[in-house]
Amino acid sequence: RGAKCVNLLSTMSSPQEQRRDLKDSIREMKREDLEDVVKVQQHVLNVTMGQTPFQHPGAPSIQSGNRYMPNQNELDFAQHSRIILSNNLFRYFFIGAFTPYFTLKLLSTVHRRVIPTQRMIVMCTIGGAFGGTYGMTLGRVQVARDYLRLENSPLATEARFQLWRVNPSHPFLRGFEQETNV
Repeated sequence: RGAKCVNLLSTMSSPQEQRRDLKDSIREMKREDLEDVVKVQQHVLNVTMGQTPFQHPGAPSIQSGNRYMPNQNELDFAQHSRIILSNNLFRYFFIGAFTPYFTLKLLSTVHRRVIPTQRMIVMCTIGGAFGGTYGMTLGRVQVARDYLRLENSPLATEARFQLWRVNPSHPFLRGFEQETNV
Protein backbone atom coordinates (compact mmCIF):
# COMPACT_ATOMS: atom_id res chain seq x y z
CA ARG A 1 0.00 0.00 0.00
CA GLY A 2 2.70 2.49 0.98
CA ALA A 3 4.70 1.89 -2.21
CA LYS A 4 1.57 2.45 -4.29
CA CYS A 5 0.93 5.74 -2.53
CA VAL A 6 4.52 6.90 -3.02
CA ASN A 7 4.22 6.19 -6.75
CA LEU A 8 1.06 8.27 -6.89
CA LEU A 9 2.65 11.17 -5.04
CA SER A 10 5.68 11.82 -7.17
CA THR A 11 7.33 10.89 -10.41
CA MET A 12 10.79 11.59 -8.99
CA SER A 13 13.21 8.68 -8.96
CA SER A 14 14.74 8.82 -5.49
CA PRO A 15 13.98 9.94 -1.94
CA GLN A 16 17.01 12.26 -2.11
CA GLU A 17 15.48 14.08 -5.09
CA GLN A 18 12.16 14.32 -3.24
CA ARG A 19 13.90 15.84 -0.18
CA ARG A 20 15.84 18.25 -2.39
CA ASP A 21 12.62 19.32 -4.13
CA LEU A 22 10.91 19.85 -0.76
CA LYS A 23 13.85 21.92 0.51
CA ASP A 24 13.77 24.04 -2.66
CA SER A 25 10.02 24.59 -2.27
CA ILE A 26 10.40 25.57 1.39
CA ARG A 27 13.31 27.90 0.61
CA GLU A 28 11.20 29.76 -1.95
CA MET A 29 8.16 30.05 0.30
CA LYS A 30 7.22 33.17 2.18
CA ARG A 31 5.13 33.36 5.32
CA GLU A 32 2.11 34.33 3.21
CA ASP A 33 2.50 31.12 1.18
CA LEU A 34 2.29 29.02 4.34
CA GLU A 35 -0.72 31.02 5.51
CA ASP A 36 -2.40 30.33 2.14
CA VAL A 37 -1.83 26.60 2.61
CA VAL A 38 -3.41 26.77 6.07
CA LYS A 39 -6.47 28.57 4.64
CA VAL A 40 -6.83 25.94 1.93
CA GLN A 41 -6.48 23.12 4.44
CA GLN A 42 -9.28 24.65 6.50
CA HIS A 43 -11.49 24.87 3.39
CA VAL A 44 -10.76 21.22 2.51
CA LEU A 45 -11.63 20.19 6.07
CA ASN A 46 -14.95 22.05 5.75
CA VAL A 47 -15.62 20.26 2.44
CA THR A 48 -14.81 16.91 4.07
CA MET A 49 -17.19 17.63 6.93
CA GLY A 50 -19.96 18.61 4.50
CA GLN A 51 -20.04 22.23 5.69
CA THR A 52 -18.86 23.70 2.37
CA PRO A 53 -19.51 22.39 -1.16
CA PHE A 54 -16.78 21.58 -3.68
CA GLN A 55 -16.06 24.59 -5.88
CA HIS A 56 -13.63 23.35 -8.52
CA PRO A 57 -14.87 22.65 -12.08
CA GLY A 58 -16.01 19.06 -12.49
CA ALA A 59 -16.33 18.53 -8.75
CA PRO A 60 -18.51 15.73 -7.37
CA SER A 61 -21.82 16.91 -6.00
CA ILE A 62 -22.47 16.14 -2.36
CA GLN A 63 -25.61 17.16 -0.53
CA SER A 64 -25.09 19.85 2.06
CA GLY A 65 -24.51 18.41 5.49
CA ASN A 66 -23.24 15.04 4.20
CA ARG A 67 -19.63 14.11 4.87
CA TYR A 68 -17.31 13.41 1.96
CA MET A 69 -16.29 9.75 1.80
CA PRO A 70 -12.60 9.49 0.78
CA ASN A 71 -11.59 7.23 -2.09
CA GLN A 72 -8.87 4.57 -1.85
CA ASN A 73 -6.11 6.96 -3.01
CA GLU A 74 -6.99 9.37 -0.22
CA LEU A 75 -7.13 6.59 2.38
CA ASP A 76 -3.73 5.28 1.24
CA PHE A 77 -2.34 8.79 1.39
CA ALA A 78 -3.66 9.29 4.93
CA GLN A 79 -1.84 6.14 6.04
CA HIS A 80 1.34 7.22 4.23
CA SER A 81 1.22 10.71 5.77
CA ARG A 82 0.88 9.27 9.30
CA ILE A 83 4.07 7.30 8.66
CA ILE A 84 5.88 10.43 7.40
CA LEU A 85 4.79 12.46 10.43
CA SER A 86 5.78 9.82 12.97
CA ASN A 87 9.14 9.19 11.26
CA ASN A 88 9.92 12.91 11.27
CA LEU A 89 8.84 13.27 14.89
CA PHE A 90 11.08 10.47 16.16
CA ARG A 91 14.03 11.20 13.87
CA TYR A 92 14.26 14.86 14.83
CA PHE A 93 13.41 14.15 18.48
CA PHE A 94 16.43 11.86 18.75
CA ILE A 95 18.67 14.27 16.86
CA GLY A 96 17.49 17.08 19.13
CA ALA A 97 17.98 15.02 22.28
CA PHE A 98 21.36 13.51 21.44
CA THR A 99 22.97 16.68 20.10
CA PRO A 100 23.18 18.35 23.54
CA TYR A 101 24.09 15.00 25.11
CA PHE A 102 27.13 14.46 22.87
CA THR A 103 28.08 18.14 23.01
CA LEU A 104 28.00 18.17 26.81
CA LYS A 105 29.92 14.86 26.96
CA LEU A 106 32.57 16.30 24.64
CA LEU A 107 32.82 19.50 26.70
CA SER A 108 33.10 17.53 29.95
CA THR A 109 35.91 15.44 28.45
CA VAL A 110 37.78 18.44 27.06
CA HIS A 111 37.45 20.51 30.25
CA ARG A 112 37.79 17.47 32.52
CA ARG A 113 34.73 18.41 34.48
CA VAL A 114 31.70 16.37 35.36
CA ILE A 115 28.41 17.79 34.13
CA PRO A 116 25.61 17.05 36.62
CA THR A 117 23.18 14.37 35.45
CA GLN A 118 20.20 16.61 36.15
CA ARG A 119 21.57 19.32 33.82
CA MET A 120 22.23 16.68 31.17
CA ILE A 121 18.64 15.40 31.40
CA VAL A 122 17.19 18.92 31.22
CA MET A 123 19.27 19.85 28.17
CA CYS A 124 18.43 16.60 26.37
CA THR A 125 14.72 17.05 27.13
CA ILE A 126 14.73 20.60 25.78
CA GLY A 127 16.68 19.50 22.71
CA GLY A 128 14.30 16.61 22.11
CA ALA A 129 11.25 18.87 22.44
CA PHE A 130 12.65 21.38 19.95
CA GLY A 131 13.76 18.60 17.60
CA GLY A 132 10.38 16.86 17.70
CA THR A 133 8.55 20.12 17.08
CA TYR A 134 10.83 20.94 14.16
CA GLY A 135 10.35 17.44 12.72
CA MET A 136 6.57 17.66 12.94
CA THR A 137 6.61 21.08 11.27
CA LEU A 138 8.72 19.78 8.38
CA GLY A 139 6.49 16.72 8.14
CA ARG A 140 3.34 18.83 7.96
CA VAL A 141 4.76 20.94 5.14
CA GLN A 142 5.83 17.79 3.28
CA VAL A 143 2.41 16.17 3.73
CA ALA A 144 0.63 19.36 2.60
CA ARG A 145 2.78 19.55 -0.53
CA ASP A 146 2.38 15.84 -1.28
CA TYR A 147 -1.37 16.10 -0.73
CA LEU A 148 -1.61 18.79 -3.38
CA ARG A 149 0.21 16.41 -5.76
CA LEU A 150 -2.13 13.50 -5.08
CA GLU A 151 -3.78 12.21 -8.25
CA ASN A 152 -7.34 10.92 -8.67
CA SER A 153 -8.49 12.80 -5.59
CA PRO A 154 -11.38 15.27 -5.68
CA LEU A 155 -10.17 16.78 -2.39
CA ALA A 156 -6.65 17.34 -3.74
CA THR A 157 -8.11 18.88 -6.90
CA GLU A 158 -10.24 21.15 -4.72
CA ALA A 159 -7.19 22.09 -2.67
CA ARG A 160 -5.18 22.96 -5.80
CA PHE A 161 -8.10 24.98 -7.16
CA GLN A 162 -8.51 26.92 -3.91
CA LEU A 163 -4.78 27.53 -3.63
CA TRP A 164 -4.71 28.74 -7.22
CA ARG A 165 -7.60 31.14 -6.46
CA VAL A 166 -5.76 32.53 -3.45
CA ASN A 167 -2.21 32.52 -4.87
CA PRO A 168 -1.77 31.50 -8.55
CA SER A 169 2.04 31.58 -8.28
CA HIS A 170 2.31 29.40 -5.16
CA PRO A 171 5.40 27.10 -5.27
CA PHE A 172 3.28 24.02 -4.46
CA LEU A 173 1.31 24.46 -7.71
CA ARG A 174 4.31 23.80 -9.95
CA GLY A 175 3.52 20.98 -12.31
CA PHE A 176 -0.22 21.67 -12.31
CA GLU A 177 -0.25 24.60 -14.72
CA GLN A 178 -2.51 22.71 -17.15
CA GLU A 179 -5.06 22.19 -14.37
CA THR A 180 -5.02 25.75 -13.08
CA ASN A 181 -5.14 27.53 -16.44
CA VAL A 182 -8.93 27.82 -16.39
